[in-house]
Amino acid sequence: MQSTPTPSPAHAVDRAGWHSRAFVLPRETLQREPAEGEPEPEAIVFQSGGAVESPFKVRGTLDAWRSTVAAKSAGNSRLTFAVSCAFAGPLLAGATEANHGHAGREWLRWCVDHADELRDDVRGGIERLAAQWVADGASGQVHRVGRRFALAAVAGELATDAGLTGWPQGEATAAARACFEAWLAARPEGVQ
Repeated sequence: MQSTPTPSPAHAVDRAGWHSRAFVLPRETLQREPAEGEPEPEAIVFQSGGAVESPFKVRGTLDAWRSTVAAKSAGNSRLTFAVSCAFAGPLLAGATEANHGHAGREWLRWCVDHADELRDDVRGGIERLAAQWVADGASGQVHRVGRRFALAAVAGELATDAGLTGWPQGEATAAARACFEAWLAARPEGVQ
């Protein structure tokens, strides 16, 4: 088998997630299309010693998810925040049953296509929002929690930029800030 010539070798990985600038799923690898004149990226394939049930299943359509899930969460800070949190995962790396998987897969494609600028955009967005939301002199815990809420806001705004949510600009940021402020308000008085 080792001596059999192959038309193009592939890099095998045993876990789903980011590998260089590609996002590997059990049944698919998402990579940015090379610009004209760029070489083709190295093929990366998922290979496991056992059967793997993919958590990245798709049902319904992206348009249906946008209109039955994302659109109905707009204006509700908790729902918008929850959807934004779902988009935050890859950045580190009823209606939902009938239409799921599309937004996540398209989000991963968008992240792969924008991988070159994504790290700086995410980091800068988190820093900017945390600086606005977290008071000077706040405890380390408040700073850490503020950054987590800011990550969800940035993820939701980027997903909106990618055309996935149908939300107006600022919706995810407003939702994350409302949830962060509710968390702050629930803390014991004087513990900031």
